[in-house]
Amino acid sequence: MKHSNIIRTMAALLIAGTAFVSCNKESEPVAGTFTMTVNAAKGDNTTKALSLDGTTLTASWAQGESVTVYNVTRNADLEGSLVAQGDGASTVLTGTLSGEIAEGDVLTLKFLNPDYSMQEGTLEYIAANCDYAEATVTVASVANGKITTTGDAVFENQQAIVKFTFKNSDGTETLSASQLVVTVGNNSYTVTTASATGELYVAIPGFSGQDITLTATDGVSNYSYTKSNVSFAAGEYYTIEVRPELVSVTWTDIDDYENGGISISGASYGASYYDGKINMSLRRGSGLTFTSNVGSISRVEIICDYIDFTAPSGWSWNSDSHKLIWTGTPNTSVSLYTGAASAIYDITSIEFTMDN
Repeated sequence: MKHSNIIRTMAALLIAGTAFVSCNKESEPVAGTFTMTVNAAKGDNTTKALSLDGTTLTASWAQGESVTVYNVTRNADLEGSLVAQGDGASTVLTGTLSGEIAEGDVLTLKFLNPDYSMQEGTLEYIAANCDYAEATVTVASVANGKITTTGDAVFENQQAIVKFTFKNSDGTETLSASQLVVTVGNNSYTVTTASATGELYVAIPGFSGQDITLTATDGVSNYSYTKSNVSFAAGEYYTIEVRPELVSVTWTDIDDYENGGISISGASYGASYYDGKINMSLRRGSGLTFTSNVGSISRVEIICDYIDFTAPSGWSWNSDSHKLIWTGTPNTSVSLYTGAASAIYDITSIEFTMDN
């Protein structure tokens, strides 16, 4: 009788142990091709088709947009994609996926995988190329060739979107830029616009407590702005007015002369007979004067083929680099006086560095 009780007790323990193991055993992954359908909703300022209504950035899906799926549990991409079935703030994603998957697996749904380094400065470009969003769902079941999830896919943007507006020092005029470089730490994002504009939209991966430098140009005037301890949160939209410093003005073509707030007098110039370069002749006894109405000039650099005079006081000529350079006390007027008729041949650029 005693032995019988022991046997019954051991049997009960074995049955309980078997039940415990079966309750805690993970679902075995199934390899194959499956269909998957999930409702997709936007979070705050997320997903596609970006548009601006006042100061609010809204986003919505466009029919036909596709989403890739990564199995976090299995550390592997699933082949195939899910496709948006309609337009709007929410949609249904459906598609065919192949790979290994099991009940309880965690999936990351990814919309786009962008390269932020080159952009065009518009919301339309960001929506089509840089609007990276992710959602996480958990597999509820894998049966009859179908994957179901425990809930909807709520997508969240993985980058900030920033609207930069450029103003002059007192904020009374809008400055135009045809190119903007945003530098954050070791990363840089170059925005090249179809035409110069004072408002540029940039997608930037979120960051915290970093220095940010903006370098902008309209092709002649070059500006810079730096700010420390800046943070942009992923999924947020920012509107920022920037009043950058004028760093330099560069003339690279005869059409640039007199632009950028700097004028030239005391010389005659015209297109060279080859390569589109510029020849500049200095009248006897008058020399050449650059005058600025955008601040003091601290340096002038003329790149040319050669000069037919000895560099005057305050100027230096480097025959190796073909540069005629002036540096001195910053002033709104800089002169190049030779005392005799002379010329500067085949100018490729004149750069004025401004004193800030």
